[in-house]
Amino acid sequence: MATSLMDMLVPMCVLIYRHAFSVFISDGFFSQHSEFNQILIAFRCSFISGAYAVLHAHFLYRYFVLFNNQFLTRYFMPCGLFTAVFYCILHLIYWTFFCYYYCGGDYSRRLYIRESMFEHHGQDVLNMSIIIVQYFEGTDDAMFKSRFGILFLSILSFISLALIFYFGYKIWYKLSKQSSDMSEKTKKLQTQLVKALIVQAAIPTCVSFAPCIISWYQPIFALDFGRASDTPKNLTDILPVLDEVSTEYFREEVLTRYHRNIQEFPATAMVAYDPIDGSVRWWNIMGILNLVIVVNTQYAVMIYCGWSMHMQMEDKIKNFSEMLRRHHRQFFKTLIIQITTPTIVLFIPITFMITLPLFNLNVSIPSGVLLCSFTLHPAMESICVMYAVSEYKRTAIRICRTIEKVWKEVQRRKREPSTTSTAPDVVPADT
Repeated sequence: MATSLMDMLVPMCVLIYRHAFSVFISDGFFSQHSEFNQILIAFRCSFISGAYAVLHAHFLYRYFVLFNNQFLTRYFMPCGLFTAVFYCILHLIYWTFFCYYYCGGDYSRRLYIRESMFEHHGQDVLNMSIIIVQYFEGTDDAMFKSRFGILFLSILSFISLALIFYFGYKIWYKLSKQSSDMSEKTKKLQTQLVKALIVQAAIPTCVSFAPCIISWYQPIFALDFGRASDTPKNLTDILPVLDEVSTEYFREEVLTRYHRNIQEFPATAMVAYDPIDGSVRWWNIMGILNLVIVVNTQYAVMIYCGWSMHMQMEDKIKNFSEMLRRHHRQFFKTLIIQITTPTIVLFIPITFMITLPLFNLNVSIPSGVLLCSFTLHPAMESICVMYAVSEYKRTAIRICRTIEKVWKEVQRRKREPSTTSTAPDVVPADT
């Protein structure tokens, strides 16, 4: 969640020019140059190492479960938990310091990439929040700091990867020993958990560690990839982007309906046919096919797994207790409902909107109502869980009844007359 929040607040791009590479804030509140923004982009870069610190904690926990469970039971709460949090904070501080102090974009390094930045992104690097590493063709101070900073960041990165491989190997070797005193069911469960950890480690290695290493050491060979090194931007190029044809096509309609200029706000568009000669715009068509393939692949996986669970669940849970069997059935029902809900409020409206232009109909349909259905998804997900799982349902009913009781009590007290009234004056009788 923290990483997603930082991605929204501090969106980053990469530019590689000759013997230097740079990471800068592409847009938003913190894109302009200031000391605070420089610290912020260094802190954002530290989340790469923070992710590995979290993985270290997971692997180390699983290691102690298998090798020294008594130690884990005795010291994990709260000492072990606080140690893991402190370890993650140390990783963040380490990366933030080296990125800010040694890899910060000083004036000489900014001048080195200024022309390339303006050519590829149309921005002046002197006014940007940016981190720059320059290996050659710069001042002695800039080159020393760049090499020193990347050296220590690389050391920590490779140590992080080595720790994951080490603990992963030790855990896997322990589980593969036939002399283990664990039951077959426990060993199977531990093996599945380790597989999940390995997958969790492989994903950031492929999408985070490997791109970082390539970006760090590619400038040594003086290869200028320009915008080609901006991976997030290139990934969006496979989607229907707003080009000149689609801008002119939507300009009048957007101005009439929303009283806005379409060039003044972020937008994406899919124009299936050229409005002048009627030819097929294959790049936009391929973007739609890409979306359809991704969504249908996900649905195929969900349907396959759901059908396999439905066919094999009764046989798998027949030896469970009655309560556990009921929980498995309820959670399976919850999964089915949670799949159905986004299908109705998300994917069907999206499919309607992205495929309608393919029919080349002369219609103009405001999609605001369809977009409003997207907001129903989070609430409906929670309602589905409370409906299917009996424990959640009883808890929700109990909370509602408590609120109702409090409300009735408040209303009753409002209707009651005041208990404090002035007593009538008593006139003493004449004697």
